[in-house]
Amino acid sequence: MKLALIALPVVALTTMSVAQAQILSITNAGKTSQVIVREDDGEDYYLPSDAVNAAIKNLSQQTQQKEDRLASLAQKLSTQPTTIINMPAMSSYAGNGMLTVRPIASSARMSSGFGYRIHPVTGKSQFHKGMDFAAPIGTPIYATGNGVVTFSGWGTGYGRYVEVDHGNGTVTRYAHTSANYVNVGDTVYANQQIAAVGNTGRSTGAHLHYEVRQNGQAVNPQTYLAMAPAR
Repeated sequence: MKLALIALPVVALTTMSVAQAQILSITNAGKTSQVIVREDDGEDYYLPSDAVNAAIKNLSQQTQQKEDRLASLAQKLSTQPTTIINMPAMSSYAGNGMLTVRPIASSARMSSGFGYRIHPVTGKSQFHKGMDFAAPIGTPIYATGNGVVTFSGWGTGYGRYVEVDHGNGTVTRYAHTSANYVNVGDTVYANQQIAAVGNTGRSTGAHLHYEVRQNGQAVNPQTYLAMAPAR
């Protein structure tokens, strides 16, 4: 294709159009170099090279001005005070009613399940409101979900125990402990050690009595433990 040598005013090309144009060739015609450029509209233009140089220089100046403004803005932002708001993740928010882990190591033997049984102390048939796990004294006991401690102390039959309110009507109890590591009002999280296995209260051997209550009624903890990963 032969380029049409049409002389156009230099002002026909703006700084931006020169930046977007494609340089086709540079020739020397006498004392002045000439540049053929093609804009994005497909038209070819015949320009003195000094006009192109001037446009490129102008564009470079504009670019530098923008870079200077960005640097100034970055400097101002770096000196502004920053406020950090620590929001707990949904999975770690205390009081969501979820029970997600086991209260004791998986190796602990379940010595008594939920429901009617012959009570080891009285020898009578009695409804067992939780699950018992035999383990040596001092074995760690863990909160099975996020919540707030509503009791930590001594009870008659439970001996020393901890109670945690997990929200949504869900409460857990950890009984016959040798030591409690939390106090009433403490926020606890799933997998946090809250006590140690003991033999306090009405007990015939070291074990954890784990109890789950839903809206005040004892429910089978196995419903939750069946979904918890092994510890």
